[in-house]
Amino acid sequence: MCKSYRSSTGFKGVSLDKRSGRFSARIRLFRKTLHLGFYNSAKEASEVVCAFAAKDYKVYSKTTRSDSKTGYFGVSYDPRKGGFQAQCKGVALGYFETIGEAAQAVNDYIIRFKFEHLLNDIKINDIIEANRAKERRQKEKNDAQEKYELQRPKIKTKQGPEYSIQQAVIRYLEDRDWMVKVVNAGLYNFGFPDLVACHKNYGIKFIEIKQPVKNVSFTPAQYKYFPEFCRNGAPIYILTSANEENYQRLFDKSNLWIYMGKLNFEGT
Repeated sequence: MCKSYRSSTGFKGVSLDKRSGRFSARIRLFRKTLHLGFYNSAKEASEVVCAFAAKDYKVYSKTTRSDSKTGYFGVSYDPRKGGFQAQCKGVALGYFETIGEAAQAVNDYIIRFKFEHLLNDIKINDIIEANRAKERRQKEKNDAQEKYELQRPKIKTKQGPEYSIQQAVIRYLEDRDWMVKVVNAGLYNFGFPDLVACHKNYGIKFIEIKQPVKNVSFTPAQYKYFPEFCRNGAPIYILTSANEENYQRLFDKSNLWIYMGKLNFEGT
């Protein structure tokens, strides 16, 4: 998409026509403004603007010839692979999902080796289809990467205020005869709390250290597993400071729902 912060629609060359309620597409070409039509959505109008902008009309005006059934030089359809093969001067350039991508690959090769007389004049609709396919594949790649990042363990370095609170809480509890250990798995965002504290009279307590701020953040793994800990008899306590008020939280019902929200704790 040809995005623009200056345009009220968010897309370069696209404006809303108040009379028709549709979106107008325009492009500046050869020092003249060329109207490209009206469209139902700003995105659709922007696709047309981008497709026109991708063409070098001064170059294409010198061409074009085609001896291919697809209408493009160097492009053929391979039914076995269900895609379009691009080749030029006996050099295979690969298989592509759309005919526009294959034609562009041929053009890139032609421009690189200066065979301009063979350039393909790619149709606007084929350029739009190619751009849509690229955007869809990029989105799929981004979604897959995001999913991978959520699943991949990340080292969580506790520095600054939260780290200081953690160290202060450890000292505060140890002064009251608690044995406190840092849960190393918590550093990798596996969904474990920061500390486990044991006392011969009070048993085991799981503790998560957070800063005393209004909007406390949790990792996706913590949102998934912390409520499960509570549902299965292992309550987690949020401590925000090393003082008597926070210390007393360990002897009440888990205060985790206050920070995560009640909807995450249905059934607890």
